[in-house]
Amino acid sequence: EPSVRNGIITSYTINCSISDGQLVPVVPQGSSDEQFTKEFESLSAFTMYSCSVAASTANGTGPFSDPISVTTLEGPPGPVTSIEVRRTGSPSMVEVQWSPPVNPNGRITGYLITYGEYESSSDNTKDSTDTATSITGLEPGVPYIVNVKAETSVGFGTEGMGKVFFSEELRPLGSVSGISVQKVETSVMVSWKPMSLSEARGFPFYFVYLYGSAGSTGRTTREDKLIKQLRTNETTATFEGLDPDTSYSVQVQPATGGGNGTLSDF
Repeated sequence: EPSVRNGIITSYTINCSISDGQLVPVVPQGSSDEQFTKEFESLSAFTMYSCSVAASTANGTGPFSDPISVTTLEGPPGPVTSIEVRRTGSPSMVEVQWSPPVNPNGRITGYLITYGEYESSSDNTKDSTDTATSITGLEPGVPYIVNVKAETSVGFGTEGMGKVFFSEELRPLGSVSGISVQKVETSVMVSWKPMSLSEARGFPFYFVYLYGSAGSTGRTTREDKLIKQLRTNETTATFEGLDPDTSYSVQVQPATGGGNGTLSDF
């Protein structure tokens, strides 16, 4: 309480701010002749706050006290950011790098790296005190996923979005399936089922080939003329500006950074 009251104390006002000048809402307090404490909730972890107190009488509020500074306790860290996987030239090893959490909520003491095959529930783990590590024992053409979480004195934080990777891409196994072709006036729309990462053995994209035979009323063959081709990362493609009197057929070919897969049947 103030050393000079100049009247009956009716309330106290607490004013707190953090290092960037953001004010915690002013909190009026009931009158008291004894020392009291006020607990603030929902504050940021591991953050320094500067607080001061002013007393009020019926005639108004007095000056604020000299501020005192206090740092909140550590909490679990936020997720790491920018997980990147770099190939090393060896199909059995990659390098993984990441950035510390935007909200560390304490002193980061280390990281836990979790990795395994993308379509498997089995995980491997390793520790690191740096923001980079290497993963070994990998197989080419196998999809993997890696994730990282940070640790403070109170424990691990949450994982962010994992990074899917291949130590080396190979050409896809087989061809695509479920091809559907729809002709609408001068357009042909093609769709097909996506290849799984395990089937693709890399990150898949697709080549779509459009063949036509003028005046033909039957099914086109490999001898028909290649009219257009597209490359797409999607599982649909549209060819426009076509001749309504031409019979068309398509082929779809999957591909990855490791090469092209098998052409689909007509």
